[in-house]
Amino acid sequence: MTVRCTRLRIPSLSLSELKLTSQTCRLFMHTGDHLAELLLQCGATHVFGVPGGQTSALFDGILKRENALRHVVMRDECNVTFAADAFARLTHRIGICDVTVGPGCLKLPSGLMEAYYSSIPILCIISELPVTWRHLYERGAALQAMEQEKLITQFCKWVATLHFPDQLPTLLSSLLRRAVSGRPGPVALIIPQDVFDQSSDATTAKIDTNLGRFPFSRSAPAAEDIERAALLLAQASCPVLIAGGGVHIADSGDEVRELAELLSMPVVTTFSGRAVLPDDHSLSLGLLGNIGAGCARRAVEAADVVLLVGFKSGQNSTCNWTLPLAGQKVIHLDIDPAEIGKVFDTEVGLIGDAQLGLRALSAAVKGRFVQGSYPVRVEQISAWRKEWLNDVSEALHSRALPITPQRVMHELNRVAGVEDTVCCDASYVTGWGMLFYQVRRAGKMILAPRGSAGLGFGIPAAIGAACARPDTTIWALCGDHGASYSIGELATVVHYGLNIKVLVFNNQGSRWIDHYHRILFQGSGAPFRWGNTDFAAVGRGFGCLGIAVDQPQDIAEALLQAAEYQGPAVINISVSGEETPVTSYQKALREKRRG
Repeated sequence: MTVRCTRLRIPSLSLSELKLTSQTCRLFMHTGDHLAELLLQCGATHVFGVPGGQTSALFDGILKRENALRHVVMRDECNVTFAADAFARLTHRIGICDVTVGPGCLKLPSGLMEAYYSSIPILCIISELPVTWRHLYERGAALQAMEQEKLITQFCKWVATLHFPDQLPTLLSSLLRRAVSGRPGPVALIIPQDVFDQSSDATTAKIDTNLGRFPFSRSAPAAEDIERAALLLAQASCPVLIAGGGVHIADSGDEVRELAELLSMPVVTTFSGRAVLPDDHSLSLGLLGNIGAGCARRAVEAADVVLLVGFKSGQNSTCNWTLPLAGQKVIHLDIDPAEIGKVFDTEVGLIGDAQLGLRALSAAVKGRFVQGSYPVRVEQISAWRKEWLNDVSEALHSRALPITPQRVMHELNRVAGVEDTVCCDASYVTGWGMLFYQVRRAGKMILAPRGSAGLGFGIPAAIGAACARPDTTIWALCGDHGASYSIGELATVVHYGLNIKVLVFNNQGSRWIDHYHRILFQGSGAPFRWGNTDFAAVGRGFGCLGIAVDQPQDIAEALLQAAEYQGPAVINISVSGEETPVTSYQKALREKRRG
């Protein structure tokens, strides 16, 4: 089957063409027009949403500006937040999504929770019933009526309602500023239908163009705290840096590398901090945590000083809060003062932007304390890495049936390009991707939902990634359970001709829960397994290239065929349900098999 796909692109316009478009739009300015115009001013290029009658004014406003602002129509409101989230992570511009009143808004909390806990700025535009219907909300006398603000407020930095069209520039500015300032996060703008449709005389209103980007502003830690931290690092015999998601939010990869190289200090990461250094860098030891590389854990356990950067002290990356160890001196650099000392006793807290804080640390260390290189440290780091690679080599090259997920990752590393982006769904596939995908360029090259770890992130996140990086290949790694959550978005992928390749690690069940049931409750795990779905056939039904793989020697050819195909593809790979990236589960399952 041949499918012709056209890539989603936004043509570049000349200044005169943009002025003409703007002048034409202003002949009639309802609130939807006005909102679209303001979004353009702050640099928006994409809005992810699902149509609703009450948001028609917004669609109308975007359509009038479709050469510069594209509305990506998705199939489920739950997925618009995931797409906007991924777009924001990769572009450092606020992600924008829209849903209609009631049932549409009801789908938002899952994605908002992910963005809120991952500190990703999103603007959710939510329609509302007409203001004059407000007294008829009780038990849905007014169809679709609900208390929308109460539903989403716990996962937003601010939720605001527009009462009059002329308030829009000020209210939108306040929302965007809140979203991108300090520790970023989602905000929501609720607009009643009659306000949306109303004409307004606000054609000359402007909005700060910088509000669409983050970080919006930066503040450096106090100088005296920098001096104390620099002294600890310079005097340390075995320091280590743990990079959290804040290093990418602050765009501080270069600063991490400079400080690490200055001190010959190993760098380990959380899920969200992955790829702050390329994996072939001599100081990079990969992922830390319950799902993690053995070499990363060895480095942290051996350290006398632990530098945490942009790190929320989550349970997975700290091995259930057992790392850092008692007696280790902790330096914590974070934009959010509430994170300093939240879990661990902290020797020095550095409150400020990661980029500025790391630059100041490097300058202080370089100027006063460093006397030379540390060849012993570099040798030890190399030895830790080689030991872990030896431990996992057999699984990566396995010819066993069913196919090991590790073997899939090994073959993906051989096919994927340096500029390709990987979007992992939740559960085990996050582990396979984050542990074994070899990042060859520093930056946000691999994403996973670690704010809430909810299933269904992979395919919609890939849509956001494809809009952010239209000239690259996007690999969506999904388990069969996670893929089922958002499989309908393949229609979106095909409609827009996005260059997304969906790899389904099909182990015919929810294997994390399967293993949990067997290990903790001595159960069989059988209730969490189901029959085999042919996702390759499903993909073909949507119009994708569909390939099924059940032999390890066929993986490379299938991935190469998908990579070379100019359009969306689904590769269904039958993998073992007995493999797990969770270290403690690996040990427990081996002991049960022996028993």
